[in-house]
Amino acid sequence: MGVSELDTLHLMCETKANPPGDNYTWYFNNVEIKPNSVWGSQTKAQSLTIVETERKHAGQYSCAAANGVGETRAKAIN
Repeated sequence: MGVSELDTLHLMCETKANPPGDNYTWYFNNVEIKPNSVWGSQTKAQSLTIVETERKHAGQYSCAAANGVGETRAKAIN
């Protein structure tokens, strides 16, 4: 996936689960993304949006979706 600096990056966590996931966790380079000034407050949602990307945002992104049965992690994207 190619993104230029200052672009907006929008990622969706798409997993297959029954029942569907209702709790999402995002990872950047295999480290959980926590709400802060870099990532914003929407780090537990099905989508992750980064406005005005910078070099520090370059890396691998992945997500996990959990439901009452368990958790599944989506394949990472670069």
